[in-house]
Amino acid sequence: MNNIEEQVALRHWDRIAKVYTMLRFNPISYVILRKEQRSLLNLLGRRTEIPDSGSALDLGMGSGLSLDLIPADISRIHALDQSAEMVARTRIKYKHVETITGSALNTPYESGCMDLILCIGVSEYIADIDVLISEIFRVLDDKGSAIITSSSPNILNHIRKISGHKLYLRSDIEMSERLSAGDFNIVRISRTLIQDQFLIQKLKDGITGSA
Repeated sequence: MNNIEEQVALRHWDRIAKVYTMLRFNPISYVILRKEQRSLLNLLGRRTEIPDSGSALDLGMGSGLSLDLIPADISRIHALDQSAEMVARTRIKYKHVETITGSALNTPYESGCMDLILCIGVSEYIADIDVLISEIFRVLDDKGSAIITSSSPNILNHIRKISGHKLYLRSDIEMSERLSAGDFNIVRISRTLIQDQFLIQKLKDGITGSA
């Protein structure tokens, strides 16, 4: 994504920040959202290594809807979004979360500092998905887990393009290949109407997932 595309994207998200939650809770979107959240909670329940406490990062948290999914065993929660408007609004509701404005492709967090990373509804806005995957790998603890979603090229996701924002649609096969190339083990995949959801962990010799 070049500088012009980045500025267009920022203006887009800052512009809709005031109404984003309302848009997600219209009757049709709400049904889709609830199915996505139930599926994500099921994936979170399949984490194989769960720390007694730890740190979680919601990467590209938007209005904060994914923050409600973070398990109670996580004691420190961080969230990052490129939109200052989104961050400001999320900070009001989620006062216990350490929120910052920044790029998901180049975060300020130390390597290996997060036990759980959520990257929900972000990858379809990223042209170079390998950079995003690499950053998640860097920040995630060696024993940690992450969930990343992608949008497949189906009719519903093509309809989403009407909003005017550029989408990078990827099949679950393509996304699986990129995650594997990024040294991630895919533990499980769930699919909803507009999302493919991947529970991933750093690759360990001889261990493969049950996707």
